[in-house]
Amino acid sequence: MFNRVSFDLGATPADRAKSTEQLLAEQKSSSTPVPALYERMFYAGRYHLLGSSNETAAPDLLGNWTGDSNVGWDGYYHLDANLNLQISSGNIGSMPEAMAGYFWLNQQWQKDFETNAKKLFGTRGMLTGGNTPNAEGLISNINYDYPYQYVTGGESWLLYPFWEYYETTGDRTRAKRVRRSSEPLHH
Repeated sequence: MFNRVSFDLGATPADRAKSTEQLLAEQKSSSTPVPALYERMFYAGRYHLLGSSNETAAPDLLGNWTGDSNVGWDGYYHLDANLNLQISSGNIGSMPEAMAGYFWLNQQWQKDFETNAKKLFGTRGMLTGGNTPNAEGLISNINYDYPYQYVTGGESWLLYPFWEYYETTGDRTRAKRVRRSSEPLHH
């Protein structure tokens, strides 16, 4: 799975053998990119996505790397750029196994997103929240500092990886889900 995609910026074997700390120190003192560091970052991202995904879960805001039950942001999924960035390489990086949990979660949340739209705006359609506990998509709080409850395009944002899956695989099953799920909010 990890080796389905490679990334080669032409780093030398000697540079690839350096520690991450050495590469970071070189980058800090260089005005041009250090190819071996960027290659390492690419592979680290693949490792973290694969290591924190499964059939029924995508990585939450902190992945599964904290080793603590009292994690920041309650370990919720943050349904803004955070979640999309965390799974962004899954489709284009040929890791459908890492995407399975994202697709499963989104499908589980969709009834709750419909409830959010109905209860907050009195409309049909889907309304995500800014963050959500692992198993549900109901808006967990109303917040005026970060008024996520008013992000009416949130589900469209979350559906983009379904469309991207179709674009990278040709499999139409997830693309059909996007068409059915992306109707706008209306009264």
